[in-house]
Amino acid sequence: MLTIKSANKLILFIFFTFASCWAEVTIDELKKLPDFPTEFYEADHSGRLDWLKQQLKSADSEVKLYQIERAITAVYYAQRDTQNLQQICKKFIPLQPDFTMRRICARAIYDDYDEYISTLYELYKDAEKADDMNRVAITLGEMAWRQSQEGHIAEAFENYQMALDKGKGIDQDTLIGIMFNTATSYIVNGDEEYIKKGVKILHEIIERNNEIIATEEKKNLVKNYSLDLAKTRNVQAWFNIGIANMLHLYDNEKALEYFDKISFTDTALGKDSLSFSALAAAELGQFDRAQKYLEQLGDHKRSSEVLESYLQCYRDLAQYRWNDKHSVRSCLNMHPSTTTEVTYDVYNRLSDLEDESIELAGLRKLRELVVNKLVPELKNHGSKAASAAELNRLQRESEMKTQLLDKERQLKASETARHETEKKYFVALFFLFVFFTALVISQLQQKKRLANQFEKMSTQDPLTGLGNRRYLLQQIEREIAFIERSHQTEKPNALGIFIFDIDLFKQVNDTHGHHIGDEVLVELSKRVKETIRDTDLLVRWGGEEFVLTTRLENNQQVSMIANRIKKAVSAKPFVLPSNLTLNISCTIGAVKYPFVIEEEVTSIWSKLISLADTALYYGKQHHRDSWVVINNEDIHDAEQLNQLLKQPIEKSIEMKLITVDTSFENIDRI
Repeated sequence: MLTIKSANKLILFIFFTFASCWAEVTIDELKKLPDFPTEFYEADHSGRLDWLKQQLKSADSEVKLYQIERAITAVYYAQRDTQNLQQICKKFIPLQPDFTMRRICARAIYDDYDEYISTLYELYKDAEKADDMNRVAITLGEMAWRQSQEGHIAEAFENYQMALDKGKGIDQDTLIGIMFNTATSYIVNGDEEYIKKGVKILHEIIERNNEIIATEEKKNLVKNYSLDLAKTRNVQAWFNIGIANMLHLYDNEKALEYFDKISFTDTALGKDSLSFSALAAAELGQFDRAQKYLEQLGDHKRSSEVLESYLQCYRDLAQYRWNDKHSVRSCLNMHPSTTTEVTYDVYNRLSDLEDESIELAGLRKLRELVVNKLVPELKNHGSKAASAAELNRLQRESEMKTQLLDKERQLKASETARHETEKKYFVALFFLFVFFTALVISQLQQKKRLANQFEKMSTQDPLTGLGNRRYLLQQIEREIAFIERSHQTEKPNALGIFIFDIDLFKQVNDTHGHHIGDEVLVELSKRVKETIRDTDLLVRWGGEEFVLTTRLENNQQVSMIANRIKKAVSAKPFVLPSNLTLNISCTIGAVKYPFVIEEEVTSIWSKLISLADTALYYGKQHHRDSWVVINNEDIHDAEQLNQLLKQPIEKSIEMKLITVDTSFENIDRI
């Protein structure tokens, strides 16, 4: 049976076999071409792309065209522009000796693990035939890193070892990079013996870097890439040695020795090390030292939610050591993408604390980790893969492979004649299947397009292009989770929930027709979208109603955003595609999440939509083209909120349960 994967491979084989656009181009010809001018290298990524696209128009030879498209591919890769990189790599077929471009395009095109590894293996074999040991080592290192990410630890270790065995055949930067990744894999995935091996490799890296630093400092260059790179690698090595001792070998004194080598003011790793150092010192009972690390860190926060969530946990654990009233709740609410290495360490520490409730919570989290993640990983990849016995077996297999390769070379000569016959047979068979393959691929692509269209249709309003009610239901949990995490920090955020609709919209439809009403909805969507951030959620709630949720840093932002929406809609007339001009306004109701005083529950957000809707109609009763914000004064729980929704706003204001901010003329606060 022809699978999607085999079909894709067959199509690529067709492409590579019959592509003739670079038939006359060679690497030697490419090297003879003059380099791009200085202005190209001084431009930013956007400027380089503009320059290259202009050059495409005047390219007068196949080799020049290849040089330009190769450069465009490299710019997209440097920009991490995955979408454009995939598009160009599907039509730009690198020359076989162009290993760099082949590796870049393999990474861009192949999401599937097996296809990616298979492609890299072909690249590895070609580099080996070309006797380019540096390319061989780089490719093996790429394969090993992807294998370790997928959990194929044994295969990763084997490829790292093969890459390192190339020795003198690879340049210094490549060697150090492979050594560093090997050490990291040993520390994260190995037993105690391999963790120590990983630490030993990091020490070797530090020695090599120190030799480079001593040599480069004598040159007194204003800009010295090699010197800066060596110093950066030392910081990374010190940090990883500290992590190995703290999280895996449980030697806090040794961990502090290496964390202290890093200047916390210079690098993000330096600032990260302060959080780990604070916990290591607190574990040793050195509370003054731990507090000093936290003071040095100050208010610094990592922009990555994943990193910041577990670094906050380590800081809270440190403070708990000298103040058992300090909350460690952050450790139970770490980001779902936190690595297993850190997650296991945190839950293990919680389960060792003397507080029974925290200990029980830690044990429950450990059980969840084992059941939901570790057991499936063991079933998928095999727990023995990272054991010392398995690694020793792989080492013996590697020695046997060398002997088998010698025998394989002897057999190749006798198989050549048979291969020629098989090749002729394959060519005939190949053309027989081309039509069938193309038909199958076409059907699969059509089904995929239909599935994507259906998914998009189910979450997108077809008229305005905004998300719909279902889209908001899918996304709101993420926003609520972000707000809840922020309340564990010193700078909590709130979530503004706005609902607004077009004033007298029924009159527009009745007077001018529904097609004009549709044009008004589209224009309003555009205007409001231009006033908000990309991260805000704006959806068409239904009919002429829209809902907006946006993250707030202070209470004043609610009225500012409401006023901005109001002005965007009513400040100037709507000039519609039908050449009709209308004066349109809207009324807006808004509330903030969290709303109730006691700890909020996630499900309450839908009631806040209803409360914002109540504010909207309060505005329509008093003054259209306005906004109304309801503020909580004495609502403490969800039951009181339910009662609030059942009675008029005026009564709630009179009972001093809420206050209302509005944009009505001559009224600032009710």
